[in-house]
Amino acid sequence: MFGLAGASTLWSPVEVDRFAAATGQTPLLVVGYASLTGPVPVDGVRRALDRGALPVITLEPWFGDDPIAAINRGELDDDLRRWGAELARIDDPVPVRFGHEMNGFWYPWGSSTTDPASFSDAFRRVRTLLTRSGAEIEMMWSPNVVIPGQGRLADWYPGDDVVDQIGLSGYAELSGLTDATAVFGPSLDELAGLAPGTPVFLAETASATPDRRGEWIDSLLRVADRPGVAGVAWFDVDKDRTWSLSGDAAAATRFGDGVRARSC
Repeated sequence: MFGLAGASTLWSPVEVDRFAAATGQTPLLVVGYASLTGPVPVDGVRRALDRGALPVITLEPWFGDDPIAAINRGELDDDLRRWGAELARIDDPVPVRFGHEMNGFWYPWGSSTTDPASFSDAFRRVRTLLTRSGAEIEMMWSPNVVIPGQGRLADWYPGDDVVDQIGLSGYAELSGLTDATAVFGPSLDELAGLAPGTPVFLAETASATPDRRGEWIDSLLRVADRPGVAGVAWFDVDKDRTWSLSGDAAAATRFGDGVRARSC
């Protein structure tokens, strides 16, 4: 299952259509982003489902300096109940990717402000309140790939009883590597023992270096062939760097051809 992660994918079809036109492939995986205190993208989720794609909501707890502590104190319970009630309007199960990259230090819900036990408590609380409010969801636990000095992925794992899917983030330039096998391999090896049988998505990945992007794409598609890998979402956003495939015709074609070869 191949597709994209994008800032507006669950609000507007523009990003999805652009990616499809560039790669020549209809995205079957659409990862979007939403703030827990903001609107629930019900229409966008339905739009993705109507197009035959799996929509993944990256639920970001933007709230103060320590949002995980706020969740565990119950300060965001009303927002979680609101999200649950809105998601209950959708007939299909919706993957919710809560607090992504928590084992990194760059988000306020990550290792710079919280600890694994507190994050796990918050993850459980989010799942409980969403489901009690009527939402049919699949909780996606989404760490960054193994970071030297940041401990094991297992330290941040909330438990088999509350994790339905796993979504890894891993980028070429941010890791200093151009081979996706080297970036994702150690994490996938650990996850095979930690949560055997749980579907793993490469929920965010990209390369921003044009002359090395082809190597990254080829190795990324080889990683996608590994048993247990359920999908790949290219981060098709120009944010801190030019990650998007849509402006690189050769790379977009290479990615689309690789995907096409695996769907035949």
